Amino acid sequence: VNCTNCRWMEDNIFPKSIVKSELDKTIHVTLYTDRPNPSDQANQKLQTTLAKNNALPTYLLLTPDQKVIATLEGAEPKADKFADFLKQATVPSKTAETPKKQS
Repeated sequence: VNCTNCRWMEDNIFPKSIVKSELDKTIHVTLYTDRPNPSDQANQKLQTTLAKNNALPTYLLLTPDQKVIATLEGAEPKADKFADFLKQATVPSKTAETPKKQS
């Protein structure tokens, strides 16, 4: 809710056509983790479990059975790089056994 970099990504990177076309192929889930309430605290624990971090923003690509395909920590100011990250979710040969961490 209060994550400046999260809002920046939503306003500046998500609407780019190269990114939007990849986002349209996925199911989006947003975890709010920055408010002092039980729901956000539970989301923080889930983020730590799945992503092994508590960075904001953190983007995860998951399989339908919640295995991590890839993780991206922090804002990515280049739309093409963020789109490349998202493409990992739709590559048929991608396995969830060796998560790829983007930097």
